[in-house]
Amino acid sequence: MKPFTQIQTAKIKGYFILLDIDGTLTYDSGTDMSADTKKKVSELKAQNEIVLCSNRNDHVRNRKVADILNVKYLETNHRKPSKKILKTFKTKNPLLVIGDKFLTDGYFAKRIKADLVMVKRIRSAKETWVSKGIYLIDDTFARIFHRN
Repeated sequence: MKPFTQIQTAKIKGYFILLDIDGTLTYDSGTDMSADTKKKVSELKAQNEIVLCSNRNDHVRNRKVADILNVKYLETNHRKPSKKILKTFKTKNPLLVIGDKFLTDGYFAKRIKADLVMVKRIRSAKETWVSKGIYLIDDTFARIFHRN
């Protein structure tokens, strides 16, 4: 898998993109993003409609990330992979999920019949052993069930 900043945007056109935050654009709970990340979001935004979709219910932080990127934030208390998220927006465009976790983003894409782009996770040196364990389980499932 490639990092978000290395995905090829030329063929991603006309989608409604549900873009994950944690692990995809920044480290878990973070708001700092590289210039390359911001540039890649701008490239995608030029040809698609983008909303940030996070399982972290810190709506203040999530809106801050959306404001930094000048994109919409899908504020909902539903969590991926729940199909109830579909009730919070309307679009006629095909759906695309971009994220780093197979068990949330990947399974969510499958449940809503969306295309999927899995990216290499952004990690922090301050991760807990619980987070590391969850990532190990998620990465194992991704290797078994997902082929990019």
